[in-house]
Amino acid sequence: MHRVALLVLAALAVLLSGTRSDAANSQKNRTTKHERQSAVEADSASQREQEADVLLSAVQAEQANILKLAETIKNEATTRQENINTGDESWPGLLRLTPFKVQQGLFIVGALYTFFAAWQLIQIRRQANIATLALRTDRPYLILEYAQLTGVLSGDGPVTKETPQLEELITPPRFFPRVVLNFRNYGKGPVIFGEGIIRIDAFATMPAARDFSGCQRMGLQANAVRAGGIWRPLAQFNSEVDWTALFPDIAAGRKSLIAYECVRYTDPIGKDTYETGFCWIFIPPRAEFQTMPKSVVELLEPYRAPGAPGPQTPIPIKMPSDFVRGPKTHNYCD
Repeated sequence: MHRVALLVLAALAVLLSGTRSDAANSQKNRTTKHERQSAVEADSASQREQEADVLLSAVQAEQANILKLAETIKNEATTRQENINTGDESWPGLLRLTPFKVQQGLFIVGALYTFFAAWQLIQIRRQANIATLALRTDRPYLILEYAQLTGVLSGDGPVTKETPQLEELITPPRFFPRVVLNFRNYGKGPVIFGEGIIRIDAFATMPAARDFSGCQRMGLQANAVRAGGIWRPLAQFNSEVDWTALFPDIAAGRKSLIAYECVRYTDPIGKDTYETGFCWIFIPPRAEFQTMPKSVVELLEPYRAPGAPGPQTPIPIKMPSDFVRGPKTHNYCD
């Protein structure tokens, strides 16, 4: 019995001690949990305070930046205004510019540019002409230097050796025009002849330029002319024309005695064909009436003999004949 009682007491003692231990542990756990919660709350509060400090610092820094920016803008505006004031004082003429004056200035600039462009164009054309002339001198370049007309004036016939009377025409049937030509090759290459055609006739109007209808083949008497060489073909004439019938019109000036010709030639390679044309016109002897200038008349008036013709009376002057080049359209070298 006693043993059972002791066992019961021992069991109760163990139970009581376990209960006290559990209570102590529970009290201790509650205390630890409370402390932990207090620490977490303290940390949260500290963190919130730190965040508030950081936010306040950022706001203050942003305010400082805004103030600096405003100050910078104010300084720039002040500097710009000072520059404008200074510019107005340095360039007062700019304030008086009007749209009309600006247009005038632009017009003047445009006129100067136009003048400069025209001057440049003239220089370019001049250089082009020089280059063209250089190209011409590199090729054969046959030119008629002069032409002489015979068989029309007294004393220039092939048989009679009279003293030439330049104011008188030979009367038919001795009137028979002949043309003597003198060519020179001014190019750097030789001339290789192709063909030559000529017509000597009396015309009431000038033949059309490069219209060689009615021309006859001329005797070239040569195949080539060297560079710088001279070519003198035999005298050319037209035996198919009735010069006796044409003489009155030529002497009276109703028709003109004209000789025009075309000579075609190539270079030694034969790649290009060139052409030299000419037209010469005979001007017969004529009488031209002229009056003395007024100053000469006033000077000679006191010395005029009684009954002498007045100074204003036209004076007949005999003009000699001539054989001259025709218009440039009929005289060319291509």
